Amino acid sequence: MEPFGAALRLRDMGALTGVMVDAGEAARLAADCRRVADAIDEQVALLRGGAYGGLRRGSPGYRPAVDAVVARLSERADELRCAARGLTAQCRAVADADSAAAHRILDLASRSRGGTR
Repeated sequence: MEPFGAALRLRDMGALTGVMVDAGEAARLAADCRRVADAIDEQVALLRGGAYGGLRRGSPGYRPAVDAVVARLSERADELRCAARGLTAQCRAVADADSAAAHRILDLASRSRGGTR
C-alpha cells in the first residue's frame, strides 16, 4: 500500500463535487492535509540528509532509490497542499453562502413583520 494512500484520494477535487461538507469540516480536512504534507516534508528532509543510517549508502542503487522516493513524497506533499487550498476555498464559499442565506432570512423576517430593512 502506498504511504498516505487514504489522504491522496483527496487530490482529485473534481470527484468531491457531490460531497456535502460544512465549513467546519472543510477547515478540519484542510488542516489535516497541511499537517500530513508537513510530516512528509520532514521525512523528505531526513531522507535527503541520510538520517536513515541503517540503509546501505554505499550500494550503487541507493542514491537513485532515495531520489525516487523523495520525488514521489514531495509530489504527494504538493498534492495534499493543493487539496488543502481547494478545501479552504470551499470553506470560504460555504461560509459566504451561509452568510447570504442568513441575510435573506433576516430580510424576509423583517418584511413579514412589516419592517423596511
